[in-house]
Amino acid sequence: MPAQPQTASEGDGGAPEASSSGQPATLLAPEQDDPLAFGAEVTIAYRVEETGRVCLRVYDLMGRHVETLVDARLTPDTYAVTFDARTLGCGTYLYRLETSAGVETRRMTLIKQDANPGA
Repeated sequence: MPAQPQTASEGDGGAPEASSSGQPATLLAPEQDDPLAFGAEVTIAYRVEETGRVCLRVYDLMGRHVETLVDARLTPDTYAVTFDARTLGCGTYLYRLETSAGVETRRMTLIKQDANPGA
């Protein structure tokens, strides 16, 4: 079952602000460079401009579905959801925000630190 997205006021310090894009839903730019590099987990923020069904899914580079993070009817607000990738291998993944008006896809790279470097 997908995790329940949090609005910016419910999250840890809130999601970054973005101006209205005129799109029903928009992924907010991460503070890191594109593609987003992360360790065991990452928070993905997005803004919903119109009430409607929103799906946020993660895929590997072969197009295989990895996880559904959000699949819900949402009202206008800024949301954030945490993707836990501890069970996945290092590499590049795609996260895809889908609404009735379109799709936005971005890349993220999972980089795991060696727990015992030099051992």
